Amino acid sequence: MDSRKSSTRKQQRQHLISGKFRQLLLAPQMNREITRSDLDSWIESMKDDPTAKGQALAIAGMMLDDPELIREGIASDPNNPHILFIGVNASTFDPKERLKLTRRLMEIDPDNALVAYMTASQLMAMGNTEEAMNIMRDMDGCNQIRDYHNLTQLLMEEAYIASGLSPHAASIRSTYDFAVPYLIEMRSLAKSMKSTHGSMTSEEVAESRHMVATMGYRLSNQTTPKSLVDQLMGISLELSTLEGIPDDAPSAYHGLTTGEARADILAEKESLTKAAKQFGDHQDRLMGDPDLMQQYIQRFRLTGEMEALQWLNRKLQAE
Repeated sequence: MDSRKSSTRKQQRQHLISGKFRQLLLAPQMNREITRSDLDSWIESMKDDPTAKGQALAIAGMMLDDPELIREGIASDPNNPHILFIGVNASTFDPKERLKLTRRLMEIDPDNALVAYMTASQLMAMGNTEEAMNIMRDMDGCNQIRDYHNLTQLLMEEAYIASGLSPHAASIRSTYDFAVPYLIEMRSLAKSMKSTHGSMTSEEVAESRHMVATMGYRLSNQTTPKSLVDQLMGISLELSTLEGIPDDAPSAYHGLTTGEARADILAEKESLTKAAKQFGDHQDRLMGDPDLMQQYIQRFRLTGEMEALQWLNRKLQAE
């Protein structure tokens, strides 16, 4: 690095959502169970377009926890990276099926570092440490982080509207009821790599720490749009690589000692934690103003959560 600047997303964000705003998320339209019959007409409307049909089936399968629908979606458009990404993240698939899909996705989307990390994590979990470490070392061509976040949320929003929710409710629900299980996999990968340090040379340990720090930095800074959850997870991974190292020791961050890197990362964590508190302070206002909420969500999806919060703060202060 040249510089240093469980379960579901809904569960991961609970510390950011409280009070009356949570009551909004529990309102009838926000908490209504979606069924297959709610989505059948929407899926049927895509039947003449293999890509649209595949995405609709995969989104429906994700929303309903129905692995067969996801498999049908993949079969409709087998080389679509977005559909494969949904399959790779499907907890209803067994590990071997997920790994098979992940390997195919690596071939289709070879510069996506997130897919490489997920592959390494799955291999580690299956005991194939050597292949996982080789993937982590061979990341030169993986210079992108793509999680298909916006496309997935837009299609979820479309599905919720098709199932009878209002556009406002669909927008909110698709934003705050959205799973990102790969974050758990990244944490698992970091822990698995750390567990191998006892059998490594000091040079190999340093290499391992650097790879995890790079992964954390990318999650924190290269996901689009950036969410507070992604950024806080990335920072957590970065901090884990500095545990037990003296402050005056060199770090994976060029030009910084471990102490300086730790202080820099903690300062960024404090800034993000402060932003999360600001979101909490504005929840009642957002709940009571559907237009403001819609504008906030649009900016979140376009520019990231921190930038959306800064816009919201400016707007409210100007009133």
